[in-house]
Amino acid sequence: MGTAQVRQKNEPPGPEPLLSRPRPLPRLILTDRSGTRWLLAYLPSEWDVCSEADASSAADEDTAILVRWGSLAGPEGTRLTLNRREPLIQAQDPAAVQAAWKAARVRSLPPQDSGQVRRRLRIDLFNGRVLAMHARGRRGRLQPVTWDGTREGVLLAWHAMRALHALRLDFGAVWMGVQGLRTYALSVEPSPGLTPNLAAAYAAALESLQAEDHWWPGDAPEPQPQVVLGADPEFVLRDRVTGRMIPASDFFPRYGLVGCDRQMVDRSTRALALVEVRPSPSDDPVGLVDHIREALALASQRMPSRDIEWVAGSRPFARFAIGGHVHFSGLTLTSPLLTALDNYLALPVMMIERAATARLRRHRYGFLGDVRLKDHGGFEYRTLGSWLVSPNLARAVLALAKLVASDYQFLRQDRLGDPARQEAFHTCLKDGFYDLMPDLWRDLEASPSYQRYADDLDLLRSMLQRRQRWNEHVDLRSTWGV
Repeated sequence: MGTAQVRQKNEPPGPEPLLSRPRPLPRLILTDRSGTRWLLAYLPSEWDVCSEADASSAADEDTAILVRWGSLAGPEGTRLTLNRREPLIQAQDPAAVQAAWKAARVRSLPPQDSGQVRRRLRIDLFNGRVLAMHARGRRGRLQPVTWDGTREGVLLAWHAMRALHALRLDFGAVWMGVQGLRTYALSVEPSPGLTPNLAAAYAAALESLQAEDHWWPGDAPEPQPQVVLGADPEFVLRDRVTGRMIPASDFFPRYGLVGCDRQMVDRSTRALALVEVRPSPSDDPVGLVDHIREALALASQRMPSRDIEWVAGSRPFARFAIGGHVHFSGLTLTSPLLTALDNYLALPVMMIERAATARLRRHRYGFLGDVRLKDHGGFEYRTLGSWLVSPNLARAVLALAKLVASDYQFLRQDRLGDPARQEAFHTCLKDGFYDLMPDLWRDLEASPSYQRYADDLDLLRSMLQRRQRWNEHVDLRSTWGV
């Protein structure tokens, strides 16, 4: 049963385990040995590796990690399952893959049109991170590509992560195409073939799961790092009399505590359209709201005229979508975390948005699973519209963001995996989601951190129960008192 029985004499030895402290080792269930020979060679011999035939009985254990590598075997009820059964079935059907990508707003090309791309690249991803990027060279050989730090490489990685997440796969290889300045998702391999170097990368990623303490049972779990929140919500300026938009750059600099987003009103004048608030981060949602209030007060001093209104929401003006991006640090982006953010944060916030403008915004922005990795090691979740409409709503949304990030291991429902529901989310068709809200909210109430934020979350819960929406026409200076 152990990997020692699998290694061959001339195969390379596995690396030293990443963690040396004593703890129960998981039972790793690989459901396709034929495709994982090199992967097994790189896993530590202490790991108990089960074959497909042993999967059903072994997976009853609470410590089991089920890794489906090309097989549908094994139950879903393990401590952690990587590549659930339904997503794997969907990934085997090219038409279903294309339908899922269309619903998720992932730019793609069907197999019959993929010949038009100039270059093809394979991006290997595992549990929310990029493991490697390769270009297809002569005779089909994979040539390593240095992607981090290049504009095209970062764009390809972001695009591939969204393509994999839209299919609800936790790992796999996404084939991308490049034509001109555009990137396209072409196909996905949920059980990718491995070279020795790729096998080492996947094995190291599997070992890193041991560092995720919340997956492990125990009477006294080790304390988790404190989740720190940041944000850069946006708003627009509107003439109170004419109703026309006024460029943000007429009053604010490009950078600073209150500055301008890079969206231009038009290229001829190079005027910038949106005001962006960049408060100091905080591990307390209320503290972050206080920092936002301080920034708005400073902005009000710079433009004291009350003839100009400040408005937030999704898309107050037809040409310009605005966002309420939330930054997270102190924790690692993982596939389960991203799924929880979609279901327990983005979905409730969508339900209180103004449907007509939210639908327009999601033509280009606000997609499910839209994240951007940051240099400080955290990430930015970019799906939300601008919740800046009032301080109480800001407190509710940021409290929910903190709760989901802190307790996502307890929030395991995925009501957005189906392409039809992803389409409904992106077109803001709310009717099919109202019946799901009580069940999702019960999960939140049962999580360890809920009572800490219950008072701030009351507003959001009330708006969901009454099917209310936020007010995109209110002047922020009146609601924030600045």
